[in-house]
Amino acid sequence: MVVDDEKDIVFLLHDYFTFNDYEVITAYNVQQATEKLNEKPDLILLDINMPAENGLDFCKQIRNQTD
Repeated sequence: MVVDDEKDIVFLLHDYFTFNDYEVITAYNVQQATEKLNEKPDLILLDINMPAENGLDFCKQIRNQTD
């Protein structure tokens, strides 16, 4: 999963990983990423400096859900 509020970065990473035969889930904010967690990504590339909730808050949220 790629999570970033900058669409150009998301598009770039999505294209790169897709070209290299990875399935890529994208999100542009923490709310979208939270909704897509049910797709159970193996890896999350996450911007920590996003408006509203930041990436560190999202990491804490994920950790609390897996305990």
